[in-house]
Amino acid sequence: MGRALPKLFGLAILASAGLLFVAEPMAAKLVLPLLGGAPAVWNGCMVFFQAALLAGYLYAHLLTRLPPRAQVTVHAILLTGALLTLPISLGDRAATAGDGAPLPWLLVTLAVAVGLPFFVVAATGPLLQRWFSRTDDPDADDPYFLYAASNAGSLGGLLLYPFVIEPSLRLVTPGASLWPPRLTPWSQSTLWTAAFALCGALAVASGFAMLWRRRPTEAEGPKPVAAGTARERLLWIALAAIPSSIVLGATQYVTTDVAVVPLLWIVPLSAYLLSFVLAFARRSPGSERFWGLALAVLALGATLGFWALSRPYAWALLILHPLVVLAAGMVCHRRLVASRPPASRLTEFYLCIAAGGLIGGAFNAIVAPAIFPAIIEYPLALLAALLCRREPEGKRKRMQDVLVPAAIVAAALVLQEIVSRSGWEDRGRILLVVAVVPSALALPLVTRPRRFTLALAALMTIAWYQGSTRGAVRHRERTFFGVHTVIEREGTPFIVRDDSGREKTFRIPFQLLYHNTTRHGIQALDPAYRGLPTSYFHRSGPLGQVFAALGGSGRLDRVAVIGAGAGTIAAYGAPGRSITFYEIDAAVVRIASDPRLFTFVKDSGGKVSFVVGDGRLKLGAAHDGSYGLIVVDAFNSDAIPVHLLTREAMAVYLRKLAPGGVLVLHITNQNLDLVPVVDALVRDAGLSGLVQLNEVDSVEELLQGKDVSQWAVIARDRATLAPLASDSRWLPLPVHSGSPVDPRYLWTDDYSSLFSVIENW
Repeated sequence: MGRALPKLFGLAILASAGLLFVAEPMAAKLVLPLLGGAPAVWNGCMVFFQAALLAGYLYAHLLTRLPPRAQVTVHAILLTGALLTLPISLGDRAATAGDGAPLPWLLVTLAVAVGLPFFVVAATGPLLQRWFSRTDDPDADDPYFLYAASNAGSLGGLLLYPFVIEPSLRLVTPGASLWPPRLTPWSQSTLWTAAFALCGALAVASGFAMLWRRRPTEAEGPKPVAAGTARERLLWIALAAIPSSIVLGATQYVTTDVAVVPLLWIVPLSAYLLSFVLAFARRSPGSERFWGLALAVLALGATLGFWALSRPYAWALLILHPLVVLAAGMVCHRRLVASRPPASRLTEFYLCIAAGGLIGGAFNAIVAPAIFPAIIEYPLALLAALLCRREPEGKRKRMQDVLVPAAIVAAALVLQEIVSRSGWEDRGRILLVVAVVPSALALPLVTRPRRFTLALAALMTIAWYQGSTRGAVRHRERTFFGVHTVIEREGTPFIVRDDSGREKTFRIPFQLLYHNTTRHGIQALDPAYRGLPTSYFHRSGPLGQVFAALGGSGRLDRVAVIGAGAGTIAAYGAPGRSITFYEIDAAVVRIASDPRLFTFVKDSGGKVSFVVGDGRLKLGAAHDGSYGLIVVDAFNSDAIPVHLLTREAMAVYLRKLAPGGVLVLHITNQNLDLVPVVDALVRDAGLSGLVQLNEVDSVEELLQGKDVSQWAVIARDRATLAPLASDSRWLPLPVHSGSPVDPRYLWTDDYSSLFSVIENW
């Protein structure tokens, strides 16, 4: 059999790992629409998958205590049983998505849909490595190189999903492929089922190969395994937990401001897996010092990002934070490799790694939302990774480890005080002094891990406080769906002259609602302006134009709004008009209804009510033809949930619209151009539409807190939109009515791809 043995085992391990990491984004995308498209869905999914991975590793660890023939037999039976539960499907679980707490529902649903197959495939990697160590192959004494193959398979599966599988195949419905256009009978779910069967066959074949090529000593049964120490196991768990927490923190940070889609889940996770591949390779690239310094410099760059909170271009997010994940993974995983035990304790080693992965994931998904009022778990894990770097040899100067960071922090605070008294308005100039200069002072400390980490921790604290508030915090609340913060802040300053000709600065104070890093509502605190709809909903903007042009006919007497925000749209209430907000997060309803925070709902001239739950699901339960106007204004921070812009979502909206009704879509986004998606939906359903990018055109609008926004208005026929179509600010949809629908832009519940609409790279 020669060198065919490592190839067989390597192929089986690679295939099983690839299968695991295709299943993760596929299953997460399946449940994402049922939980409002929230960034936290991925964290919850990762906790489940890490728990299933731990269970699989525990099963492999215990199974290896049986005689070799029994091991192969049991695993073959379990593989067959798991195959009978496929293909992956939610079944009846989708109907209960809005019931109870989101995270428990998510974990139970994933266990029912994919639990057993994932568990069995997860066990295959460590089990096959242990089987290989019992063969007579020359490399059997150190089978850890196969772990690199495992992670290479994981990385390959992850990259296949967004670049090949997701753009080409629907999730669960077999049919024509979407892009490139070629016929195929497969769906993602059926393809995964076929791959699972092949993977199972390779695993069983590897088992028989192990029985055939066992060492003579193995034929007599496994030898007793030397026991490890508790300290050793705790080290393995900690070194695995820290990168696991970092990858989830980085993913949440990236998806919050771009979009909650598989591509943006996969980029940081790919960097995480790549660190495993490189760390466990026979020749790991880069020295320990190199990766430690790289992590320190990248962490400093991430701190500057926390400070600015200016949401950089998508390319910056997708480069910096995955590099942070890679460097942190290399620092921790190289130490794991250096401390690996003999092959006889291989499954125990992997069991500890899986336990650490689960602990890191659970910290982000379960513990942090319960104990932290803001999303600070990412910087905390980053600081822990920095402490994993080895201190240089020589005498420790503990006093300097404290005094030097303290001096840098003092300098940062002094600079902030100077800037605050200078009256500067240029944001870039301010950040240069208060953020870049202190960070530059910390840069020479990168070779001293403890000293640098203390300095960076202090700078992160200042950065997070300055960047996340910039005003007086009136309310802060964290839920599964994110962090909601209400801030009081003065608006744009204006120079006005009094009757005597003297100049003085005039500002209107505002109350602002932030969801994570994005404003979701503004209300003026000045009584003269308090009742005005502000921000994206200003009366001179597209939504105000819709109410002004169509409100007199009576068809806007019943209005549905998906996404409540601060309740700003309630300002368009009028006698005889009812406005129903559909909001997935009960905390948002409490904030919008609390007159101590916002008074749009309290002061509305119409009847205002709330329905708590996913907007699309709850709207779908309303009577057909109920509403003359449906406004879709749901966002996860700056990202619009994809399931609200699909063909199936459009069918729901049309069923709930009364004859002559109008659908309004808020599509403002700094990283995604969603007009082609809306255009494809309009063309596919044979509808008429208009789109407008509205600017701030006057000092008065700026004074009143108006923001640039983009909206689309859709109706069944052009006549309904005639009062708006005569306004040159509105552009007609579809753009090219005679051309066929481009399948890249026609999103469905089974298909959506970010590549076609992402911009600002």
